[in-house]
Amino acid sequence: MRDFLHVSDVARAFVTLLGADVRGAVNIGSGDPVEVRQIAQMLGVTAGRPDLIDYGAIAMRADDPPLLVADATKLLQTGWLPRISLREGLEEALRLGSPEGPPA
Repeated sequence: MRDFLHVSDVARAFVTLLGADVRGAVNIGSGDPVEVRQIAQMLGVTAGRPDLIDYGAIAMRADDPPLLVADATKLLQTGWLPRISLREGLEEALRLGSPEGPPA
């Protein structure tokens, strides 16, 4: 399980924090854990090639924690919220990484 956030939402979080009266460390993240398997599945379906997904092909490292998720409490208290969904971000990544490149 991992906490994924679109880079533009990360940038907006930094901008929000610049104008906020927040003290101490602030985690920038969604606070919502997602299974890495779910990401692979979404990418496969979005790319039209779910048949290429091979769950378990790469073994999990022994030192890899099963859960990495931000405690976004302080960030959310500023009124900031992510705007780009995980699905939208993955679709954008596939579009930008396609052989045709980004749309004109």
